[in-house]
Amino acid sequence: MPTFEPEDFLAALHRLYEQQLKHDEQIAQLGEKIGQLGEKIAQVAEQGRQTDERLSKLIGIVGDLAGIVRSHEQRLERLEGPA
Repeated sequence: MPTFEPEDFLAALHRLYEQQLKHDEQIAQLGEKIGQLGEKIAQVAEQGRQTDERLSKLIGIVGDLAGIVRSHEQRLERLEGPA
């Protein structure tokens, strides 16, 4: 059964520790990026909500205008009488 010399064991342990530090740093960076993406997603969702709200208002305005045009057309038809 192979054995480690104390120096080899300490060197391997040190490499493992360095790798763990790198992984911890990468995890922290990824966590930060995820947080930033979450903020961007919230901003896009808010913009979408505002766009939906504006579109709903525009749909209402277009409906009102269509009703006004229809009313004017009917009034003109009554004024002109049968052709």
